Amino acid sequence: MGQASSTPAASSSTPAASEPVAVPENSVLDVELEIVAAKDIAAGDYFGAKAALKGHVASSDAYALIEVAGQKVAWTRPIFDTLEPVWNEKFFFRNVRPDTLCKLYLLDKDFDGDDALGQAQFTAANTDGAETTFELPITREDKPAGTIVVKVKSHPTPEIGDGKLQQVGPVDYSLHPSFVNGVITDTTTDDEKRESFAYHVQLHDIPAFLATDNEWNHNHKPVQKIFSPDHPEAPVLRKAVATEHAVTGWYLSETGAAFFKDILSKHMLHSGAQFNVKYAGEFHIEKGLSGKYTLVIDNNSGTYAPPKEELPQLKALFETNFPGISVETHDRSSPELKEKRKEILDAWAA
Repeated sequence: MGQASSTPAASSSTPAASEPVAVPENSVLDVELEIVAAKDIAAGDYFGAKAALKGHVASSDAYALIEVAGQKVAWTRPIFDTLEPVWNEKFFFRNVRPDTLCKLYLLDKDFDGDDALGQAQFTAANTDGAETTFELPITREDKPAGTIVVKVKSHPTPEIGDGKLQQVGPVDYSLHPSFVNGVITDTTTDDEKRESFAYHVQLHDIPAFLATDNEWNHNHKPVQKIFSPDHPEAPVLRKAVATEHAVTGWYLSETGAAFFKDILSKHMLHSGAQFNVKYAGEFHIEKGLSGKYTLVIDNNSGTYAPPKEELPQLKALFETNFPGISVETHDRSSPELKEKRKEILDAWAA
């Protein structure tokens, strides 16, 4: 990455944007991309209270979505209530082909769907290990919509593995409190606010480990009313569920023994009532006698009921994203898992 039609904002001992360093034959690029900041971006919200306190009529809750070679691979956190967001977030990629088109989509985060604020693009090029800064023009419906600053550092390397694009970090997460869920579930935080939490984790290279989707479980009667065309109320119910989590990704949340708490933490909410997901299940963390922690994960989802045959791929996905992690997997019907669940439920009831 690192070639754009615009002039670099800074180029100390770095190749000019129009003069990328040649890449050796049969080589690809290791790339470090930093999304720095944007300015004069389009407004996604008007007359917001927080923006007004800063003396502004308009603002955005902007984040940048990164697309490499047609694959949407990562995104920054949103920066709230400003038209000049500053992120300073770094992303790392392997097996990037020279001259690959890279796009940055700027979006305004909203509960009921994210609004497009524009996009910018550049092509992958070898910077020979030097850092180059670019100020890229953002366009929205073919009109200027601000600029975004990125820093790119890359170098050539032989292909790794099967040669497919890889993102190697970081694994970011975000925390989303829900007051409504907290009231219904009677879940409270440490400071006694009625909130429950959902976590959103950016796992990398999911398609490389889980190549196929798993459809909703047609044998599970509770979800037939949500997904089955035999139920006329299904579209309305799906829309109601889909508003709880509008952003795609891997979600997890606290669950419990109480009926409503369990239901509101289920996979239908986390997926936004999607007909298909990559995988779904439950997990808990166990502390061994030696003090080492193990992530214990399963396929216990009545909504999607993914097959146990894919559990090894799920384990490998977590091990790749979190090097050194200890992962243990169980099928939902295994006696060992049932015993573990009983112990947890008994502890909650105590």
